[in-house]
Amino acid sequence: MTLVRVGQTQPGVLCLSRDLSAKFRAKANRGKLALVKLISCIRLAVGAAVFALASTGVAQVTDPTLLASRRALIDRATAARNGGRHPEALELAQRAAQIQMTPSLRLFIMQAQTQVGQLAEAYSSAIACQSEASRDTAASAQTITRLCTESINTLQARVGRVAVTVSPAVEGLHVFVGNRELHSALLGQDYVVTPGEVSIRVEAAGYRTVSRTVTVNAAASLPIQIALERDVPTTTTDNRGTTSTTGSTTTSGTAGTTAPTTTATTTTTSGATSGADGSSGATTSSSASGASAGSNSDDPSDGATVPPPTGPEDQRRRLNVGAVATMATGGGLVVLGAVFTGLGAAAAGEYNTLCTPQCTQANVAMGRAAYDRGNMFLGMGIAGLAVGGATAVGGLVWMLVARPSAAPARTAWVTPTQNGAMIGFGGTL
Repeated sequence: MTLVRVGQTQPGVLCLSRDLSAKFRAKANRGKLALVKLISCIRLAVGAAVFALASTGVAQVTDPTLLASRRALIDRATAARNGGRHPEALELAQRAAQIQMTPSLRLFIMQAQTQVGQLAEAYSSAIACQSEASRDTAASAQTITRLCTESINTLQARVGRVAVTVSPAVEGLHVFVGNRELHSALLGQDYVVTPGEVSIRVEAAGYRTVSRTVTVNAAASLPIQIALERDVPTTTTDNRGTTSTTGSTTTSGTAGTTAPTTTATTTTTSGATSGADGSSGATTSSSASGASAGSNSDDPSDGATVPPPTGPEDQRRRLNVGAVATMATGGGLVVLGAVFTGLGAAAAGEYNTLCTPQCTQANVAMGRAAYDRGNMFLGMGIAGLAVGGATAVGGLVWMLVARPSAAPARTAWVTPTQNGAMIGFGGTL
């Protein structure tokens, strides 16, 4: 083995290191070149796929069964259009489009929508048809593009537009024009609709729902401004304990007028009691003297109901519950003591098996462990049985002593009010 000092030159070692470095760099360069070629091939494949999809605008369907079903739907739609059944033709063409959409089918749907009066939908279909046909490579693409462009120019003068502005612009705002929800980016901008009556609905959490019906003319843009109002329910409680909740939920109108609709809900709560001995108890109150029940009085005692006084019955009921809990605790301790006693007996049996008539040298350690374990479990078991039994007996005695000896006494009371008096009585009837 040769030691080389720093600064010394070993020509053989230097040449070997240069050769290895050159080979390593060559392999690395070849690897990089292969990786670059692979990435280029992947890019070309992805670009070709994207171009193929963009040329038709939709993914191609290759299932022969689906294509045959689509062709049958288009044939039926054509027959319906030729027979003047334009709604049926539109429905069949839209079903075929769910399988695969093409520029020619889009043109067919646009023409059917125009025939049934769906001018806004037809205008949107014409724009999509022009875009798809301009990228199509079929022989009929130029003709379809020309027809769709002509339809766009024609429908522009037949459709109407609305510009909906909502204030304040709150979070969670939902604006519906007809049966379509308006995108938030189109708030305040022209939105194409079919001329005639158009319904507008605005919803937002914590605000009243606003509904309007406006009339839109062809080739006109109608600005619509909607101001939201907070929906704050009002809760009031009168002197008789009746709670009323009033809240406005919907504001509707026609052509910019609003007519609030208010819904009121009244809730009245009443209660009944039952006696501890199983018999039903009742609390009755009556009003004496001369003002009407609907009198609006500023006296807080007017119409108030005073509950009957509480007797010792509730205390006895609480004592009974405590006695039952004590008995349950004692029973649990008894069960736990029985478990520990069984474990101790098992350990004693193990000790007898190992050390009868006497422990061998090999079983001394195991016998001592079984002996100690048995003593511990037996002690815990006997203590649990004793304490648990005493607790259960104490709970039983408690329950017997605390049992009610007589039915609760009947009570009556009188409460003066501004307009008369309240007379009540309670107890077992």
